[in-house]
Amino acid sequence: MNANEVFSQITDKRIQDTILLAALDALGDTIEPPEFWSKVANDHGYSPFHRRKCIFELFKRHIKAGISLAGLAATLDKPTWLKRENVVIVTRLGGKLPFSWSSQDTVVMIYPDLPQGNYSAIYLKIGHKELQAENIFTLLKDNETNPKYNMILISEVSLNETIE
Repeated sequence: MNANEVFSQITDKRIQDTILLAALDALGDTIEPPEFWSKVANDHGYSPFHRRKCIFELFKRHIKAGISLAGLAATLDKPTWLKRENVVIVTRLGGKLPFSWSSQDTVVMIYPDLPQGNYSAIYLKIGHKELQAENIFTLLKDNETNPKYNMILISEVSLNETIE
């Protein structure tokens, strides 16, 4: 299957989950713009499962360590799927984090909650203390332009997707 066929399948709103998963597995190198994924993720016409898979592909394929918070906000393109309660600052551990963590870091957990009750999460390690969940949410949701966010870099990204 060539890349155009794969992308065509991924944008099919009626695609069965198993065929969507096969299309995602068939993806090769990143040749598509991030807007490809954010457009599907932001479209309520797709199933919650489909939208979550595209959110995770957006992060997997386009969000890398070294991107600024402002760059992340621009890449997410005003996500309609993001809710305030789904952006959490990790302050204590009840298990393991997917990377090391110091008191100088802020670890942000974003869980799309798609479908509702699914706790697949994206973890961002930011080498900057003093960040608040509300500020991060506002930045990501509204793509708020503030020069200070150009200087705050994400040092690690980890995806933790639950299997259904």
